[in-house]
Amino acid sequence: HPTSNAPLAISLAWDLPPMDGHTPHFECVLELPDSLVVHVVGHQGQGLKQALNISGTCLAAFTVSSAKGDCQFISIQGSNRQIGEALVIIGKQIAKKQVHILQ
Repeated sequence: HPTSNAPLAISLAWDLPPMDGHTPHFECVLELPDSLVVHVVGHQGQGLKQALNISGTCLAAFTVSSAKGDCQFISIQGSNRQIGEALVIIGKQIAKKQVHILQ
């Protein structure tokens, strides 16, 4: 769960089951604070749609609830190249919005 000192946690990508004759696919999951998720997802999911259209990845935003509170995640599925492109797009979305994390 992110703290004010650690606004972004990136899990390592892991292999998804191979699809015959296709490029290997991976999944990368980002854990983001609420203040960033709204900017990355965008109004009616436009931020995720933009990242999908440019990178060709499958993106999904979801929340996991626990006793400690809710954690916001963004899942990115695709090839290594596609995931890299999606991460760049997400970084640009965050920078463009000039989101300031309280520290």
